Amino acid sequence: MKTKNVLGKKEGDNLISRRGFLELAGISTVMAGGTLAGCAPQQSSELADTSAGSSVSQSPSSPSFLVAPDPIDEAEIAEVIETEVLVIGAGITGISAARSAVESGAKVVVVEKGESYGVRSSKYGAINSSIHKQLGQPELQKAEVVNALQRQMNYRADSQLLNYWADHSGEDFDWWCEPVEFAVLENNTDQPPVDAKLWLKPTHWPHDASYDWRSESAPCVIGELAFCPDGHLPVCEANAKVAQDLGAEFIFSTFARQLLKDEDRVTGAIVQAQDGTYSQINASKGVILCCGDLSGDSEMRDYYLPWAADYQTRFTNVDCNGDPTNTGDGHKMGMWVGAVMEDGPLAPMTHNVGVPPAVGVDPFLLLNLDGERFVNEDVSGQDIENALSRQKGHTAFQIIDSQWTEQLEAMPCGMANMTGVVPDDQYTGGGEKTSVKSFEENATFKADTIEELIEMMGLPVETAKASIERYNELARQGVDTDFGKKSTRLFALEKGPYYAFQFNQALILVVMGGLVVDHNNCQALDSERNPIPGLYVAGNTMGGRFLVDYPTVVQGISHSSCMTFGRLAGASAAKA
Repeated sequence: MKTKNVLGKKEGDNLISRRGFLELAGISTVMAGGTLAGCAPQQSSELADTSAGSSVSQSPSSPSFLVAPDPIDEAEIAEVIETEVLVIGAGITGISAARSAVESGAKVVVVEKGESYGVRSSKYGAINSSIHKQLGQPELQKAEVVNALQRQMNYRADSQLLNYWADHSGEDFDWWCEPVEFAVLENNTDQPPVDAKLWLKPTHWPHDASYDWRSESAPCVIGELAFCPDGHLPVCEANAKVAQDLGAEFIFSTFARQLLKDEDRVTGAIVQAQDGTYSQINASKGVILCCGDLSGDSEMRDYYLPWAADYQTRFTNVDCNGDPTNTGDGHKMGMWVGAVMEDGPLAPMTHNVGVPPAVGVDPFLLLNLDGERFVNEDVSGQDIENALSRQKGHTAFQIIDSQWTEQLEAMPCGMANMTGVVPDDQYTGGGEKTSVKSFEENATFKADTIEELIEMMGLPVETAKASIERYNELARQGVDTDFGKKSTRLFALEKGPYYAFQFNQALILVVMGGLVVDHNNCQALDSERNPIPGLYVAGNTMGGRFLVDYPTVVQGISHSSCMTFGRLAGASAAKA
């Protein structure tokens, strides 16, 4: 049977017309410019009917990313490549998918629009891996972890997907670590062996015996592992090499432009090299979208996340042209062939980290620019940012007295929390311990008296003094009747010098949310929740993992789930 490939040309060719493409995608055009049914979010009031194959009535202001691109002429196709599994994107997810697919016996091609692998950071939040057991960390119960995650997301996420992650993330992390040599540090203050080029450091381990994540307002499971000193790029490179040694081909500086369909099946993609030439890649078993998130596309972000319009995006990965890579390519291509976006609300990763070289978001007193306390400070950085977003100037001051070094012992083991002090000459930053020198150097203001500190901060004097006096009263009583902070983390401000650290608006690191997938195999679903043959989605392009807010219950869960669902999607596509 001939494969109907590129979006263009006359009937009988190995290419299909735009009309044929729209029909095969299960959509019909109803307006000039040809908008796509089944593409817009189901909650949109502009949709007449969201069932597959229905017509869509959209206003002229409908966003451009919902409109399928013009067909690519056959004459522009310089090369046709045959494979079984095509992976689009070579970050953690794409590398994991490629290795998994090729280990399952498939012929694999990976295309990536960057010049190399699109990875950053260092942390993985798997549970119950062999390394966690080696460190002596307690085994975690799946149901407890998943329910703690869901409580932070109002149970909007897909519990079956989270269950899969909880069941497999430990063994998947072991699999991910197989190709690389590294030292394992036994605690978070250990120094690596002198000859170590890569080491794995546990976060908040060992922790104070009194810390029980189950009793926390902002629970944080102990289990995050961080690759040091330069992040996890060596681990990703090692896994990519395994895939390449088994026959997978990685093609860099190449953009995926359009998915191809024959009848109801996705059969490949049209890709474009940096020099502008097009190639057609036919994938007989399936295409896996591992293209990252959408926060770099301002139109998509404003459409799906309007309440975060004033946030700046922090994303350092760029394509071969120097442009951001997180532009929702996978979301768009998937929707153009009938895949459906999840309902949302999408979850921005906007956790505030306070001033990490000092004490991060430890729950010391916070005052806003009106000099008022406004939140239970004993919550996650994500929650702190949510509260801060309602404050004047999106700004607050964390206020601490000179007894802070002893008070750190009572602090929680959460993201961007500091729980202890190391000698100045051992402080390296980026962990959960601070030093006296780093604390002093990073203070926004320091004063001998509270009155002087208030003046430096520029807060209304009487209001700020009253707020501090009230906080001291609550601390001495041992009960926070105003906001309900734990009594063990209430510390009166009574011994100078006094310090203030300014909290400002966080940045969006990534927007969590994407295409709806089947929890058994990461296969994309249409608006009727039926699988689209030949199309798989994983990582930050997939939906179902995180909604409403990014949960900080398991630090590093984003990377871990990218690895786990990449592996699942790769194996599923290879077996199709």
